[in-house]
Amino acid sequence: MSFENTCKPTPLPQSAAFQVSRLDLLIIGVIVIVSLSILLASALKPALASAAMIRIYKDNVQIKELDFNQTARVELPGMEIEIKNGAVRVEKSDCPRGICRHTGWITKPGSTLVCVPNRVLVEIAGKKKGKTYDAITY
Repeated sequence: MSFENTCKPTPLPQSAAFQVSRLDLLIIGVIVIVSLSILLASALKPALASAAMIRIYKDNVQIKELDFNQTARVELPGMEIEIKNGAVRVEKSDCPRGICRHTGWITKPGSTLVCVPNRVLVEIAGKKKGKTYDAITY
């Protein structure tokens, strides 16, 4: 019994081969351009159009309220907070683990930075844009 003839693929006729027309290329090009423009527009849109203020609390008492769009440094005992380009971070802190420093920049309304050893809370106050939930499960 010979298996040589059963394993060979049968060639397709020339008329059944896939050919890309100019219309296909045009449609693919339009889809790519629209997709990239939507992606670019969402990336360039400012993350915070509605957040107005940054509130800094020490021992549950608000000690400072700053405009979100300004550039500033706030020095507190044991730490330094930096506000720059629509973002906030703890630049320096003398707390043992430095979790507040490692949190990095926050940019969205409702986001907070907390330094428990120094008893400091930094929050971005403002309305959240769009949907306020993180995920939906069914």
